[in-house]
Amino acid sequence: MGLDREQEGGDGGGVGREDLDGGLDDPSVLLETPREKTRPSNVAALSVLADGGPQAVSEGVDGAVEAAKGSLQAGGRQAVGLAKGRLAPAAAEAQTVLGAGLAAAGRLEAAFFDSLRAGVWAAAEHREAAAAVGAGAFCLALPGPRAFLYGLTLGRFRSVEGVLGGAQRAFTSLAQGKEMQVKESEKLFARAREAREEFLRGKKKLEDARAQMYSLGDRLASTERGLAGVLGEVRGLPSGKAASVELKAAAAKEKQAVGRLRAEVSGEVSRIMNTLG
Repeated sequence: MGLDREQEGGDGGGVGREDLDGGLDDPSVLLETPREKTRPSNVAALSVLADGGPQAVSEGVDGAVEAAKGSLQAGGRQAVGLAKGRLAPAAAEAQTVLGAGLAAAGRLEAAFFDSLRAGVWAAAEHREAAAAVGAGAFCLALPGPRAFLYGLTLGRFRSVEGVLGGAQRAFTSLAQGKEMQVKESEKLFARAREAREEFLRGKKKLEDARAQMYSLGDRLASTERGLAGVLGEVRGLPSGKAASVELKAAAAKEKQAVGRLRAEVSGEVSRIMNTLG
């Protein structure tokens, strides 16, 4: 940097001390900052970096990165401190409200259990009265006694016209609901009838299929026994003839295929039996 100042002062490209001391009378001296005058200082700075080599460039870049990192950390700490300062009153108020709510809930809970405990102790001390109150509450819970008690008390204050009008409205509403329920029941009856008929048809088809598979299984068993007999006869022949060898191989293959098919038919019959119950 000292080299830059000396070069700027020696070349006369910048504003020197003489300019500041003696050139204040001429404002153009201060306003005159052309690009050509700043270029020698930039060239000098680049020459210094070039003289320092890559190590100087690396140190300059590291210093700039560290400075930027420090600025970011300082800004982050300032933002966090500001956020904490603004949220602290709200957190304190929320804590106060929460504490008051928990205290009120505790008082209500204590009052409820105190009342329950007092009622239990009163019932234990006055068993006859508690039994009478329980019997009365049970009777009031039934619809008949409740309606009778209502007719003797509040029902006496209702006029005949009011009772009749209320009954008429209730009857009209219930009659409309009954008509809708009748239509719905007719649809459900028809659907159930169709499903039952379809089930019976399906059941009849399953029973027929089971009988046919029984018969097929018997025929397959007979065929398998016949192939086993042929195979036994061929095995008694001399093994030197090619025809006997081919016939023995073909009989064994067919017997194996018939056995697999008979097993599949038997399994299907078992599944039909499980479906029919």
